[in-house]
Formats: sequence, C-alpha cells, structure tokens
Amino acid sequence: AEDEAEDEAEDEAEDEAEDEAEDEAEDEAEDEAEDEAEDEAEDEAEDEAEDTEEATEASEGQQFGENFDEAEAGLEQTLELSGIERDQDEFEVASGEWLVLSSAEELERFAGRGFTIRSSEQVELLDQTLSRLAPPDGIGREAARLALLQIAPGAEIEFNHLYSPQARTQRSETGRQPAGALALPEARRTVSKKIGLIDTAVSSANPVFSLSRMVTEDFVNSRNPRPYGHGTAVASILVGQSGSYQGLLPQARLYAASVFERLPSRGNTATTASLVRALDWMVRNGVTVVNMSLSGPENRILQRAVNRARQNGTIVIAAAGNAGPTAAPLYPAAYDGVISVTAVDERNRVFRRANRGDYLDFSAPGVNISHARGNRAIGTSSGTSIAAPFVSAGLLLAIDQDGRLSQRALARLRRRALDLGEPGRDPVYGYGLIRP
Repeated sequence: AEDEAEDEAEDEAEDEAEDEAEDEAEDEAEDEAEDEAEDEAEDEAEDEAEDTEEATEASEGQQFGENFDEAEAGLEQTLELSGIERDQDEFEVASGEWLVLSSAEELERFAGRGFTIRSSEQVELLDQTLSRLAPPDGIGREAARLALLQIAPGAEIEFNHLYSPQARTQRSETGRQPAGALALPEARRTVSKKIGLIDTAVSSANPVFSLSRMVTEDFVNSRNPRPYGHGTAVASILVGQSGSYQGLLPQARLYAASVFERLPSRGNTATTASLVRALDWMVRNGVTVVNMSLSGPENRILQRAVNRARQNGTIVIAAAGNAGPTAAPLYPAAYDGVISVTAVDERNRVFRRANRGDYLDFSAPGVNISHARGNRAIGTSSGTSIAAPFVSAGLLLAIDQDGRLSQRALARLRRRALDLGEPGRDPVYGYGLIRP
C-alpha cells in the first residue's frame, strides 16, 4: 500500500512537472512568436516611413549637400567617407583612415611621412587639432597606427566610429503629445535658456517650429544627402509649438547641430569626427544641456570631448540605445558623467528593445510619442531617442530653477524620480521615471 501510494505520488508529481514544463514551453513559444510578429510589423512600418521620408526629402530639395558653397566645398581635402569597415570588436568605422588628435606640428610631421590629410580642424574644446588621416599606399591599418604613434607618441589615435539614431518610426498620428505624456510645472512655458541637439538636420519649415527660436549648424563635410526626420522629431518634442501641438519647452532657444548623412550602404550615419566638432560648437556657444539621441561604440576621442564639455559646464543627455536587454553598453550614454535615458510606455513598462545596464540614470516617456515629421506632417515614434528629450527638458528646467548647472539640480531630479522596478537605482529603469 505504501509503495503504491508513493508510486502514485511520484506519478502525479511527474505529470505536474511535465504539464508545467509544457505550459512554460508553449508560453515561451507564443511570446517569441508575438515578439517576432511585432518586430516584423514594426520593421515594415519603419521601412515604409523611411521610404516616405527619403522621397519627401528628395522632392522638397532639403538635401543640404546640394547647396554647398563651392569655395567651402573645395577645401583641397578629401572629405567624403571612403567606405565602411569594422574594428576589432566588429563596430563599424570609416575605412582607410585614422582619427587623430594631435598638435599642429605633429600634423605636419604626419604629412611629411606620406599620410594624406583628409580633413583637419582645430578643436577649441580639446585645444588640439582633429584630423582624418589616410596612410600611404601599401600600408595596412595596424601598421599605419603604429607608424602614427612612432611619429607622435603623445597623439591620440582612434577609429572614426559610426553612430546611428535611436528611434523607431511609425506612420500613426495618434501618439501621445509630449506636454501630455509627462507632467511638467507651468514654468516650462517660460524657460528661455539654450538647449542643444546633436542629431540629423531639422526641418524648420514644419509649422510646429513657426514660433521657435532655432540656431542651426552643419558638421558633415560631404555632399551626401542630409536626413532630417529624426532630428525634426526630437526637436519638436523639445521646442515645438502650434495650435494643435505642444512640445516641452516652447520658449527655449534650440541649438541644432546636423551630424548625420545618408549613406547608400548604411542609411543615416554620423562619425566620431562630426560629433566632436558639434560638441565643440555647443560649448563655444554656452549651451548647458545637450541632447544626443544617438548611440554607437566607445571611442576615446569622443569620451575626451564629453568629459571636457562637462568640465566647461555642458552636460550630455544620451539615449541608452535600442539594441535589446542583453546588448552591450552603447555610447555616449554609458560614459561616466553622461545622463543615460531609457524609454517607458504610458503604463511605465520599459520599452522592450531598450538597452539595460548599471549606467542607466532615468526613465522617460518614449513609446508612441507624437512629433513633427517632414515639412508638414505629424508622426509617432518609439525608442530611447524619443525619451531622451524629456530628461533634457527636465534638467534644463531644474537648472532654470537653481540658476546654474549643479549637483543640486541633478540630485533634485534623482530624488524626485518615481522609483520603478527594483527599489532604488536599477539596470532597467535607472533612478526611475523623471518628475521635474
């Protein structure tokens, strides 16, 4: 009797375990199928939106490269990207060149040893010359790097890494308005300080910018077409305003740096060189908060520029990235001193494609947010790119209240954040949902 009872109990336990395992496997399979279906639908919508955006840009003649002044275009430098290759960690870089931070004298020595100067510019922020150097014919990439270090041991030699925007565009016009997605004090309507945006070009012809105060500058030294969809979206969230649309800080003065070009083989692409030059411009113009809704690999020269900007009173807010929960950290978001932002939906659930990590600082609305699209339309997007401007606006508002950029302003944002997920700061939500 005991043996039979034990056998029955074991059989029941085995049956229950098998049933649970089967249920779990079915649930996982269903979840995977749903995720794949959602991914495919999003990819299709994104492709359609990008195709529409490209066609619109071409028809409206908003390709900055068409109107370059010949004197500026013929600087006796080869400025075009010559191609794309990968570094030792499989990140994409501009091929056939090294990005070099050196003195002007060292640059002359590089040229004397046969290196071709594709571009060169004095960067006030770093107090050095930033150059793109191509090696002499017949010299490989690593041999060229070693030769550069031999010529100038103190120079910084890096890849010219490539970076991408971090938003997924949808064609729907029924998203949440920025001013309604996050409760901000009424004081937001009168904040008139400068705020920076390093992104694609901005289509200032969209009606949401008719009352905006905007200063723009282009940092892409090529004749490739300039995309403007992503930058237009983020700019409208920051400072857009019209009868039917309300951005977060309608009176703020936007400094918009165009750093992206559209490459046939890769789409919207920014280089390390363009990002560093744009940061230099922001600091020279006294911009305190700079939004960078883009991401890519770690780069020592970019990190140096970000650190120097912070020392000069300019702080970077960056999108955490949309590479997925298990992805490696992306930059500049993962640098120390940069405020990293992830996205949540209207129920404060994290955007499922968002990067995660101990470097995350804040969560902000970033799913189905409405924004300007093209010259006239309103669209909807999701992603950490869309969440970042909410934190940029919140920090600028805190600075406006505090009178200056300070640890007190940052501490206030951390203290007021709505804790989400695990208690305290966590790798999914950071300190929580920003509440300026």
